[in-house]
Amino acid sequence: MAPTLDPVVAHAVASALAAMFLLAGAGKLRDPAAFRITLEDYELLPAALTSTAAAAGGRRSRSVAACCCATSCSPQLRCSCCCR
Repeated sequence: MAPTLDPVVAHAVASALAAMFLLAGAGKLRDPAAFRITLEDYELLPAALTSTAAAAGGRRSRSVAACCCATSCSPQLRCSCCCR
């Protein structure tokens, strides 16, 4: 029999992850130009894709946070629903 995790601990961890992703997304959405410049400075993407990736960055963080919140409320859901 597999050990089970206390639901209180599971909810606390999921809530903490949701808060972390919400804060990360908020910073990206608050100043998208600075986030785009940061992406350009890392030089991980071709210049043509940097603006697209910067625009998607904040939205992706919010969707992961929403999934973590849903997981916190419903143990049947998994974060893989939005972390593909």
